[in-house]
Amino acid sequence: MKKRAVVFFLMLLFLFPVICLSKAPTLFTSEPNNPLFVSSKFKIYGEVSGDEFILRIQAKTLGTVGIGMGDSADLGSGDMILAYVDSSGVHTLDAYMNAYGYYLEDSSHGGKDDILEAVGYESFGNTVIEFRRKFITNDIFRNDSDLTENEPISFLWVISDSDDFTSKPVEGGYGVFSFNSPIINYEIYNSFYKILLILAVFLLLAAVLSVNTAIFEKQLKLHRILILAGFISALAGSLCLFLAKGDSFKMLNIILGSVFILLAIATVIFGLMTIAFMRKNQKKKKSKVEIRTKIRSIHLTLGLLTLISLITAVIIELVIFGLFF
Repeated sequence: MKKRAVVFFLMLLFLFPVICLSKAPTLFTSEPNNPLFVSSKFKIYGEVSGDEFILRIQAKTLGTVGIGMGDSADLGSGDMILAYVDSSGVHTLDAYMNAYGYYLEDSSHGGKDDILEAVGYESFGNTVIEFRRKFITNDIFRNDSDLTENEPISFLWVISDSDDFTSKPVEGGYGVFSFNSPIINYEIYNSFYKILLILAVFLLLAAVLSVNTAIFEKQLKLHRILILAGFISALAGSLCLFLAKGDSFKMLNIILGSVFILLAIATVIFGLMTIAFMRKNQKKKKSKVEIRTKIRSIHLTLGLLTLISLITAVIIELVIFGLFF
């Protein structure tokens, strides 16, 4: 009964952050499948609606996020859209960044604010901003570049560590994206690793619940099948995670994965020892039974620790890292 209560608690612990993070505000008509651009700190999704488009920016910061698009984006100046999120909501600025890195607000210099709509939120060290604007703005201030759905769009991105449009960027970079050329391979692995790791958690939860106090052969067979399936799913998910992350694969991923593998190996070894003692000592001498009981107790403890390590790794990856990157 105590074991079932522990497993139930672990299941609630695993499901809570997933449920809490499933109600994020969005402008997208449907959840996008593939990103348009990915780096270790900056990720872009997009959607086209007639002469307008929606961009979702996901950045590793709790400060200001900025993106500049157009002909001059690769020169370090041009039309910029900046945004940050604080306790009062999302704040945006349509501006022009000159060659010295200063932002000049379009609406304060004879132009207009071309951001039609915006939403945003912060979560676990990340800022997510979505905004809607037209491909062709006809903004007279500094002549915004005309963007098109079918042509590659050059852009620069910046992030700062404070909620202030005048703050200096701490990181940035350049890139090119196209609404017609999403990064498909990345998202295939990105989707698979999440599914496989979540499946592994539930398979190992089922494996723990499949064995009662008294050990029977049928229960053992089901237990072994569930454990094998859970370990295979976890290893396959880890491989997909590595392929999805590429150069942004983190040391914490490696440490948590190594802890899980070592605990899993130890769990299997003590589980096989328990079965061996059970089958070789049918007469059930008291000393032999005590040894088997101790080995089985170690096996069960290691099994719970393995499950906890996997749940911890999955929660950290999905909530802190994998939800966004």
